Amino acid sequence: MIPEIAGYYSGCEREWFKPVASAINSPTGVMCPSDNKEMHSNWAGRKMLSYEQCDYYRQGGDLVAGYMAYDQWVDVNDVAQRNVQANTELEEIPVYTKKEIEDIYNARMRKKSAAPNHAT
Repeated sequence: MIPEIAGYYSGCEREWFKPVASAINSPTGVMCPSDNKEMHSNWAGRKMLSYEQCDYYRQGGDLVAGYMAYDQWVDVNDVAQRNVQANTELEEIPVYTKKEIEDIYNARMRKKSAAPNHAT
């Protein structure tokens, strides 16, 4: 692990070639990372995308499934400096009393019942 570098799981693609059973061996053919790409990000500045490929085999060598996973790696200091929300306080979520919630609900129901009914 590299200090001040954070990794985030971004997703994966899976492909199934044959039915999968519990007799499958451990995954083999793992390539980690199989590829890396440096990209620009408004949120993080510079980020690195890494890809991992893995194939699953049955006993005897039949390929039954595979996947490619994606991870993003960013410098947490760059993220903190660039991310406005990380450096400002968020607005508080309003809290309503039970009476205020009932008034809002009743006003909505009055508006809904006053709307013209276009069904024939």
